[in-house]
Amino acid sequence: MKDVYIRKPNDKERRLLESCPIWEHEPAQWDAEYDERCETCLIIEGTAVVSGSDGQTYAFTRGDLVTFRPNMSCVWKVLEKIRKHYLFDMDTDEHSASS
Repeated sequence: MKDVYIRKPNDKERRLLESCPIWEHEPAQWDAEYDERCETCLIIEGTAVVSGSDGQTYAFTRGDLVTFRPNMSCVWKVLEKIRKHYLFDMDTDEHSASS
């Protein structure tokens, strides 16, 4: 299974995420560890790159729907100030598509 799954949201996903809290961060780099929850976010603005523990590098930008696998370790690098709506344990089928 990939650590990060990136795609374009459908209308239902976009509406759901647009009602969720917003997180933002200025350009920086840091190590991150995710807990047992699956995080899905809709990128509002900016660009970031995440290097996963699976050896892959994932880049995402405005308009992308991004899901982070539970219990993963990664390195975040925000290239342009990023803003995202986020939701934990969203009910979607991305796990079956990314396996």
